[in-house]
Amino acid sequence: MNRYDPELLHRRRVITFSVLTVAVILLVMSFLYGIGVLHRSSTKTQQAALKSNEPVVVMYYSKTCPDCKKVAIDVHKNTWEVTATQATIGKLMPSPYRHKNLYLQWQNNEDKKLFKQNNVNSVPTFMVYRNGKPQPIANANGIDIYQYSGTNKQVIANIYHYLQINKPTEKQQEVPNE
Repeated sequence: MNRYDPELLHRRRVITFSVLTVAVILLVMSFLYGIGVLHRSSTKTQQAALKSNEPVVVMYYSKTCPDCKKVAIDVHKNTWEVTATQATIGKLMPSPYRHKNLYLQWQNNEDKKLFKQNNVNSVPTFMVYRNGKPQPIANANGIDIYQYSGTNKQVIANIYHYLQINKPTEKQQEVPNE
């Protein structure tokens, strides 16, 4: 058998290509699976973010909630899109789309206080905070809406979109924390 046999080289290439394809598929699947996992924000991170004058998107969830796992991918996607916009615009000029994300878990006693304080009765629920106060995420017939409970992908995307459109003005950002 010749070492440079074209048929042998072809088989080796096919095997190498197949192995690489399987490896890439496994890598992509593990990445997608990892995106669907929610990780509770630490109490220290929560306290700092909620007092920030940058908007904070808070997702109230339960680790046993199938709907929470279902929308986790959409939440991460919206976060990634805004972060990508920040990175792109930030290189040319300061980005107006800054915000943070927090994940509060029903199974954590510290988080339960915020669930009760904000009348969150179902999961997943989304709210936006700035300077420690809930901010409206939409407006319906002149009435501000402060939270959304549900799994509608478009409504979740609109929360991030509304956040970008209604970014605080410089004058609002300078208001001291009361």
